[in-house]
Amino acid sequence: MAKKALTVTAGNQSVIYGTVASAVTGAGTFSYSGFVNGDTNSVVTGTVTYTTTYTATTAAGTSGVTITPVTTSLTATNYSFSPADGAITVTALNNPGTLSATSGGATHPMTRVALSWAKTDNRDVLIVRNTSDSWTTPSTGTGYTAGQSIGTGTVVYKGSGTSMDNDLLQPGTTYYYRFYSENFSNYSAGITTSATTAMPQSRNAGTPVSPSTLYVGDTATFSLDSTATITCTTNTNWGQPRIYIKQGDGDLASGLRTDGTFTNVAVKSVASTNRFTNSGTWYWGFAMSYGPEYGGGTFWHKASRASYADMATDGNGSTLTLNVSALPNPASLAVSGTNTNSITLSYSRQGRSGAEFAAVVVRKAGSAVDWTPTPGQTYSNGFSTNGNTIVAWQNFTTGITDSGLSNNTTILFRWGGNQCHHAGTHHHDFGFLQRDFCNLWNGFRQRHDHHSDGVLLDKCYYGHRSGGIRSFQRRGNLGKHGHVYPDQRIRHRNVAGAPARYGQRGKLALQRQCPAQQRRRLFRQSFRAEQHGDGGHARLRQHLPNPKRGHL
Repeated sequence: MAKKALTVTAGNQSVIYGTVASAVTGAGTFSYSGFVNGDTNSVVTGTVTYTTTYTATTAAGTSGVTITPVTTSLTATNYSFSPADGAITVTALNNPGTLSATSGGATHPMTRVALSWAKTDNRDVLIVRNTSDSWTTPSTGTGYTAGQSIGTGTVVYKGSGTSMDNDLLQPGTTYYYRFYSENFSNYSAGITTSATTAMPQSRNAGTPVSPSTLYVGDTATFSLDSTATITCTTNTNWGQPRIYIKQGDGDLASGLRTDGTFTNVAVKSVASTNRFTNSGTWYWGFAMSYGPEYGGGTFWHKASRASYADMATDGNGSTLTLNVSALPNPASLAVSGTNTNSITLSYSRQGRSGAEFAAVVVRKAGSAVDWTPTPGQTYSNGFSTNGNTIVAWQNFTTGITDSGLSNNTTILFRWGGNQCHHAGTHHHDFGFLQRDFCNLWNGFRQRHDHHSDGVLLDKCYYGHRSGGIRSFQRRGNLGKHGHVYPDQRIRHRNVAGAPARYGQRGKLALQRQCPAQQRRRLFRQSFRAEQHGDGGHARLRQHLPNPKRGHL
């Protein structure tokens, strides 16, 4: 019996221009017609594939574009199969809609344009910016990313979102934006909108406010009228301020000045030694820095397209006076917890309450510290030059222990304040005061103050562990404050102001234990033997009877 013919008809499709052919065939559908005797498609096995006359370059509105089902893999006991075409309608790739471009509002009125849009057919969006309404068509088949150029325009966005902020723009400038829908690297015709960033208003803003305390190394940033005077006052011992006029992180002009007057002219300059001179541009903001300035931080921008009409002023201007103070030195300097190879130093950091400056401590053996760190230079613990060694760099505590020192060595320390700015590279300025003097000495402990040319010296002497005093301690018990107990019965405090000799201490014992003649002879011997450590003690043991010898 002959099989009944079934018709397999492909479903119609509407596709956007630029859609790839595989997307069309992959989205194909079909339907059967011609079943008899109550049969359904359940009696058919196999799958349907598709062919199409459509291509990605088929223009919108082209007629006669079809999709055809391939039925060769279908089987049924009582049916044969006859394919029928479906129609493909190609539509144009439409532009995004509901465009909006506005300057950045109260927070970024001069440097931002806020953009928003509505996607069409859920297509991704490409946005190109230009400073003129002139465009180059994106290339079909080319994918773009932000930052790439298309003609004289710059791609600022490519993606599936519906809004963005375009930042870092110039004040007082009109920017044009062209929006394209994108479909498989095909692009719509494009639609344009524009926005103009705000111009900074040239007006008298009143008296600018400066920080209550401005130290060497601080940065003060402020806006000024188009006519303004800046006056800087510093102690001559700490040098002049360094003034920077900035665009972003780049210097426009810089130099050392005591004061300067900036007026509404095309060439901004201070009328002396050609400092602060830049031709052909208008600067509408300033950043002033005291001490070397490094990258990082936020500075005012220049408005390269400003006109005098935009920047009109009533001519009154304003004045800002800043007093710059030297960095305060650490205070309450003290020495404690010392032994023959370490010294504990303590101090109180000074500066703004809750933000005290870090401390820097420099050590030199044998003579006064004669080096000061260079402002603007970063150092680290252990840095050494000409015998001067940094033992504490940017110390935010209240003390340190300096260890690994040598015996019989005069050690001098110098404390200083260190100002650090952490916006970008470190920024350092210093103030130093010669303060403490410590000596590791072969003798007993003595402490006194000595004043010379305004320098406070704190002298400290400490016993030599390997000398005769140590051996006398074992036999007699030498107290750390100069108290001598030669046989646990005699107490003596040395107040002579000079290191006690081993022989003198031995004499105290001999006075109680030996006849006068023998006492004088042994005293001379023990005095000469002092430099030999245990030798002095050995001499005494040789000349004293055994019962007496044990007392030492």
